[in-house]
Amino acid sequence: RVSKETYLPSVFEKDAVKDQFGRTLDYLRLSLTDRCNLSCNYCMQAEGIKLLPREEILRLSEFYQLAKVFVQQGVRKIRITGGEPFLRKDLVGFVGKLKQLPGLEQVHITSNGILLSPFVKDLAELGLDGVNLSLDSLDAKRFQIMTRGQEQDHTLVLRSIEKLLNYKIPLKINSVIQDLNSDEIVKLASLSLDKELELRFIEQMQFNGSFKAGDLIWDQASILAVLKNQFKDLEVKGFNSTAYIYQVPGAQGTIGIIAGNSRTFCDSCSRLRLSSQGMMKT
Repeated sequence: RVSKETYLPSVFEKDAVKDQFGRTLDYLRLSLTDRCNLSCNYCMQAEGIKLLPREEILRLSEFYQLAKVFVQQGVRKIRITGGEPFLRKDLVGFVGKLKQLPGLEQVHITSNGILLSPFVKDLAELGLDGVNLSLDSLDAKRFQIMTRGQEQDHTLVLRSIEKLLNYKIPLKINSVIQDLNSDEIVKLASLSLDKELELRFIEQMQFNGSFKAGDLIWDQASILAVLKNQFKDLEVKGFNSTAYIYQVPGAQGTIGIIAGNSRTFCDSCSRLRLSSQGMMKT
């Protein structure tokens, strides 16, 4: 178990809102588990990762106590992540407790969507503020190749997307672009035409050890070029902390590009992360 000194870092001792670079720290990501039911080819090697012993992973009650401390120190947004957070039992109850924390304005979840669908109604009733969901291909077979998942997984993800839209939980769909799915950029972007969602293209990162930033082909510029070639009147809608936002005139949704390799945005970063062991990372 982590000590008091570990999870009450010195960054909070002098200033509860700013770090030593003057950045506001108001966004906390809780990595509830290191486990995932997929092993996507852009995230890890085929053999997977070495998993932590379960006794080293914090209980949800401990994550809640830590979340309370961070909210008291000025955190206003919490994102629940993993691994795959829906592998944790009683995740919905945990969301409900977070939503009741005085001062916390937003609770979001990042998920691959496979286990999500049965919980959408309950999450909507709790007032969940948004879901980021992964969908790298509209083709079931290609999806299975990229995620190294099961045959039925693609159908389960699409079912979750449909339910999230029906219950009007704000939805962002993340698609990592590589050669294997680059011919689907327009198809994926077209989801934003008649659906209230943000389709976000993400530059491939160097997570799996077999990719170098200098080898990046599908960067922000190349993805945007494909979009502009198809959607001649594509409009720039703005820039948030991570993504450039575009929209096809008349579309219900928007299109985002996250350039995690080809540009840096550390100066606008307001995030803190707690690992599944309770270690804080800036």
